[in-house]
Amino acid sequence: MTRLFSPLLLLALLPACTLAEGEVTAPAGEALAVLSARSPSVAPSYAWSYDVTLAASAVTARYCHGYETEGPACGTASEPLGPEAGAALEARIAAFAADLTAAPIAESLDPPIGGGATAAVLYPGSSALTVPGYPADTARAEAILAGLEALIPAGLVEAAAAAGEAPAE
Repeated sequence: MTRLFSPLLLLALLPACTLAEGEVTAPAGEALAVLSARSPSVAPSYAWSYDVTLAASAVTARYCHGYETEGPACGTASEPLGPEAGAALEARIAAFAADLTAAPIAESLDPPIGGGATAAVLYPGSSALTVPGYPADTARAEAILAGLEALIPAGLVEAAAAAGEAPAE
């Protein structure tokens, strides 16, 4: 029975996989970009990760302590944006998206093992443009990532970190 069940399960999931690889849409909340950062491979008490979702209506940070991805180790903070600030954010991200559309940044062929990384995905329309965590063109990727980081309100990531519970030593 198990041998028959596994191939049937795989065939049942295959259409879902095909749909997931189709058109890419922005995450909930009409995100314009998502910036993600991860610590290098370290002990759980020192590990961290965060994602910042940049939308025209708000900037939201989610910070997780340790290697957790949900629950009390993760905290969220958000800052709403007014119409003018939202339009400025949208214009800035559109400029980064135009640069990535003209010349996408490839993933490095020799990524480090166990290193931390910062990456981003921009959502112009129905497509997704990636700034990889280990880029082949480091200078361009760092410039775009620094530009996105400059759009994050001061203290927002720290507020998200404070909202989550750090693991016990």
